This record gives sequence, structure tokens and C-alpha cells, in this order.
Amino acid sequence: MICRVKNDSKYMIHLSHEGQVELWAKTEKKASVKINVEFGKKYYLKCGVKEGIMEGRPELDLVTPDQGELGFANIEGRENKKDDNH
Repeated sequence: MICRVKNDSKYMIHLSHEGQVELWAKTEKKASVKINVEFGKKYYLKCGVKEGIMEGRPELDLVTPDQGELGFANIEGRENKKDDNH
């Protein structure tokens, strides 16, 4: 686990390996996004929750760098930094 996502939070995650990566979130259901990581590029993942039967269901969307930068800047929550050393 890299982080727990909550409302109005933002995380900057530094990946230490290039190549195919699957990022996922799980509640009663699992949602995932695959990214082909290339050093020097930035990737923005928007996380949300849809209504589910017993719990919310995660939603993950890979957004464009322009959308991601704007959305990231507009979240007023404290920025959290995480390093993936796997």
C-alpha cells in the first residue's frame, strides 16, 4: 500500500522503476489503471468513489497533464509525498 486516499487530499508518488505499473484502489470492489511509466514524465490519477451496495466503489481516471496540474493545484488539502521503493 502506498497511501490511503481521502477527501480533499493529494499525493505525489515517486516511482523508482520504468515500465508497466498497475495502480489500484479497493473497497467492496477493485478498480485499477495501468500506466507505462517513463522517467521524466508526470502522470495524474484522479480518484473518486461511486455509490455501492454496502460501501463506496472506487473510480480511477488517468487524466491529461494539463487537467492533472490544474486539479492538483486546486486541492487545498496538505500535499503528501510518498516514495515507491519496490
